[in-house]
Amino acid sequence: MRTVKTTANVAAGAVVATARGAASLAASVMGKSGSKPKPKAK
Repeated sequence: MRTVKTTANVAAGAVVATARGAASLAASVMGKSGSKPKPKAK
């Protein structure tokens, strides 16, 4: 059971990290493109 839970936690963590990275990258690209930058706390 522990192995399954650990695997699930690692997978979930990877998904969250990927989502954050994609959002950060998208925000960076949008900011550089000159579209109205929206102030957002990191």
